[in-house]
Amino acid sequence: MAETTSMAETTTLLSIGEFSSLARLSVRMLRHYDAHGVLVPAQVDPVTGHRRYAPAQLEDAAHVRRLRGIGVGVSAIPALLAARGTPAWTRALELQREVLAGELSAAQGRLALVTRMLNEGEPTMSITVTRRTVPAKAEVSAPLERVGLAERDCLVARVVGPYARIAEVHTLIGQRLAEEGLAVAGGGDIGARVFNVYLNSPEEVSESELVTEVCVPLA
Repeated sequence: MAETTSMAETTTLLSIGEFSSLARLSVRMLRHYDAHGVLVPAQVDPVTGHRRYAPAQLEDAAHVRRLRGIGVGVSAIPALLAARGTPAWTRALELQREVLAGELSAAQGRLALVTRMLNEGEPTMSITVTRRTVPAKAEVSAPLERVGLAERDCLVARVVGPYARIAEVHTLIGQRLAEEGLAVAGGGDIGARVFNVYLNSPEEVSESELVTEVCVPLA
């Protein structure tokens, strides 16, 4: 918007660079706001196109910066600036506060979800080692077949957690064998070696809920 100004008025105007520094708005944004009618220069040179701003416009610039800071769209700012000091201004800010509160609630929900996903990234596992008799006909997985076992005296590690971590129980089993002076049965059939009994499956429950019994037949 070009205006006719007196020589005295012209000398008080600020160049776009000076105004940018004082208003804490970049030159690029000042040009953008000019194009959208948000913060129009007090004077535009008809030959060079240089923009000049009045010192009084620094207050408008501060309001523009704050409104943008709370998420008000550029297109809504001119009407808001015109409504300063009226109930419409207050109501607009109240509505924006409600919008921000909703966004905050949604962001907190997403943050909680991320936290849960991180916690689930490393499934937990619980292990309980007991000595008991494993009933006959308990089915176990052999490399190429499923077989039934005779009743056996076993050290049993009950594992609740992902299959990928079952191997971790072998150390605990070894410690328990050493502590109690127990010996592992040494026969050649599968019943004389460590075997697993799977009490549920990944098709039924999540990884963290899988239950496996790692059984070590005792001599």
